Amino acid sequence: MTATSKRRLTTVRAKDGNVSSRLQLASRHCPVRWFPCRLYVSLTVALEKIFCAPVRVRRNRVSGKSMRESLLLSQRLTIILLALVASSVLNSCGTSKPPSVQTPSSTSAVIGCSGGTVPCSASAEVPLIIIDGSDPATYGLPISCSVTAGNQAMKFTTAASMPWFAASPVSGSLQAEGSTTVGVPSISAANVSGRNIGQVTVSASGYNSNSQMAVELNCNVKAGSCLVAYSCNPKTNPLP
Repeated sequence: MTATSKRRLTTVRAKDGNVSSRLQLASRHCPVRWFPCRLYVSLTVALEKIFCAPVRVRRNRVSGKSMRESLLLSQRLTIILLALVASSVLNSCGTSKPPSVQTPSSTSAVIGCSGGTVPCSASAEVPLIIIDGSDPATYGLPISCSVTAGNQAMKFTTAASMPWFAASPVSGSLQAEGSTTVGVPSISAANVSGRNIGQVTVSASGYNSNSQMAVELNCNVKAGSCLVAYSCNPKTNPLP
């Protein structure tokens, strides 16, 4: 075998090796369930065996111009067939998305009436001067609602949406389907005028935040009085 023939055979081996490497790399990047992509790679492997293997078998029998023509013909046929396969399935291989992973939905706590002598909603007209940060129960308006956990334990926190009132307790724990009360132990009318509505937000890990409980402070500074009100569920028990 001449030096020229050896170089040609080396070129064929290099090209065949590159094809195999690319096929192995493409196969690793095809998810198992993405049929179009797997089909594309499988057909490519089959075509490589059909057209490249005969060239390797015949290369010891063919030399010079005949070997070059045979190799070029096989390569052209392979490219044409691969292009036909790619045009029909490659788009789905590139654009298909894996199934979305659905995360479990959060549980919701229930805000309701405290029960007993405390109503679901109430209001009172109060002299502005006594709304000084003290508990509204001192002027006949205890503000309290119940919180009931869902089907999992609940470590909750409470927060007031406005600076003129406070929520209590600041934090707490409940067993699954357990309940407790949250209230408003302090309201201050300092620097407040007109109608103001705030919410008590109950938050917990694994739970949707609940801002159903509402508190109202509507002050007429000239008249020196304020309407104080609350509702555990403004949809069924609207604020005045």
